[in-house]
Amino acid sequence: MPVDPPLGLALKSSPAIDPAFSAQAAQIITYSSVSALAFLVWDICLTFDDEVEYIWKQGWGSPAKALFLYTRYFSVIAQAILLVPRADLSHTLPSNHRSCPSWFIFKSVAFQTMMSCLGLILMLRVYALYNRAPWVRSILQTLFSIEILLILPIYCSLFPLLELDEMCEPRKTPMSRLSLHLLSGVTSIVQVTLLILTLIKPVISMRKDWRNRIPSIIYLVARDGAWVFGLIFGLLFVSQIFYIFAGPLYRDLVFTWFLTILSFSGARLILNLYGFGVRQSVQDDSVACLTSQIRISDLELFPLGPTDDDDAINVPEPRPLVSIDVVVA
Repeated sequence: MPVDPPLGLALKSSPAIDPAFSAQAAQIITYSSVSALAFLVWDICLTFDDEVEYIWKQGWGSPAKALFLYTRYFSVIAQAILLVPRADLSHTLPSNHRSCPSWFIFKSVAFQTMMSCLGLILMLRVYALYNRAPWVRSILQTLFSIEILLILPIYCSLFPLLELDEMCEPRKTPMSRLSLHLLSGVTSIVQVTLLILTLIKPVISMRKDWRNRIPSIIYLVARDGAWVFGLIFGLLFVSQIFYIFAGPLYRDLVFTWFLTILSFSGARLILNLYGFGVRQSVQDDSVACLTSQIRISDLELFPLGPTDDDDAINVPEPRPLVSIDVVVA
């Protein structure tokens, strides 16, 4: 019976696959999906106190709050939805089903929105790191605009031309390879640019020899930016490996782990910075009086650069979290 899928996504029949092997593969993928969701829920429980303290108290106008809640909980919702058809192994493989194109589009949009939110969080941190400098704002606006302008044509023009297999995954065709390489390339360009902007600060700090140490806030931002960069490139590498070497039944094995890692990374980026601000505001240690300050949405002020008077001392008084705003527009 011919199928007329929406949006032009083609479903083509493939050679018969052993039902026992299909059931085994579906079971393994289900176990992987449940494990990814369980890990994410565990991480949410682990950081829930910090979330209530640092995030829930902020106003809804805070971009950091909106990005945090989306990356944190949309991943849970998306993974729960993706688990629904796996509840019954007999319905796990949506082969030649009219909902298959919609299923693939949902997965693609979920992954891309999570990636975009993580990118926005990194951009906010870079913007704050440079004290909301206009030239950094222009770079980030241009970078985000280029990313959107490159990604939208891929999803709107190339994705409808993809051929889906019995697992609702793209077949190995020149069109699917082109789409995968373009998406990976755009993501790589954005992440490399953000990493360079993040690492410029600690490099400048070391060259200026600020008492032979990098200020803690710069180190924190650079450290978190570096490990998130490594995770994202690891995701891209793994996706390429699974596309090239894994069979159609196993290409979906790590997808939910991608969503979990993106959610974990985005939440940690924000919570680590908020936690640093609270620790700094209550500690009695003397710190150098610094002229420039880092701001991220609703976050307490952080010192970044030294004054000409190296002997000046500023001891922050204990104080509650203070709301401030960062607008990237």
